[in-house]
Order: sequence, then C-alpha cells, then structure tokens
Amino acid sequence: MTGNFVATSYAYRHISGPWGLLVDLTASVRANEPTGAAVPVADGLSLEVRDQNTTEEDREQLVPGLLYAAPAIRTAVGTAQVTVTVERLDYPLTDYQPEAAALAVLGWAAEYFGFPPLPAEARYDRASNRYDVVLGEADETR
Repeated sequence: MTGNFVATSYAYRHISGPWGLLVDLTASVRANEPTGAAVPVADGLSLEVRDQNTTEEDREQLVPGLLYAAPAIRTAVGTAQVTVTVERLDYPLTDYQPEAAALAVLGWAAEYFGFPPLPAEARYDRASNRYDVVLGEADETR
C-alpha cells in the first residue's frame, strides 16, 4: 500500500431515544510516514484532522474509534504505515455528543478497509439524557 487515496464519506445514524446521533464523516488514507499534524493511534496507524471546525472533544473521540478498529485495519493493510485524515466531520449543533465521532470513524474504517462492522453500541440513558457509547461487546445485563 503506497500513496494517497481518495476521500470517502460515511454517514452514521442512530436514533433510539427522543433524539439521535447523526454524523457525516469524510476521510482519506495516506500510506507513508505521518506528518507533524498527525497523532499516533496504534503501531503503524496515525490520525490527522484537517477539519478546522472540529472541537477538541471531537478529535479526542476519534482516537478510541480508530484505535478499536486498528487490528482490523492492520489486517487489511499489512505492515504499511497509514495515516487516516479526517477531512470533514459534520453534525447537527443541537443534540450532539462527541462520542458519536468514535462511532462514525469506526463505521467509516469498516467500509473503507473492507472489514465487517465491529461490535459497537449507542444506548440511550433516559436518566442522564445521553447516549452511552460502547466500543466492543455490550454488557447485556443493563
């Protein structure tokens, strides 16, 4: 895997309470050493965010989503050093949780790299009026 690749978009949608998590993410992949703007996520995998409208919380939440996908990405690309570059992260300004960015980048990675969707869940908690986001197998005892 060498070079730069075309940016693709992914729409994450989840509505199970009185409001939902809606995120549109556009990202691309570069196969080479990361730039100074990229942050390491896992061995051979970095993240760069070019969208100047993202918040610090958005950027922080992209990391666990990509980290969770890292083993599947590594399987898809082999030993190549790759940088995922988020070009755009769009969402409604009302009823948004930054944790939705993790779910969006996870879904984008599955589509882009061609691996099956990984277990992840957004479960609405009525008491806190927020979604609890779980990357991995959810605890069914709740």
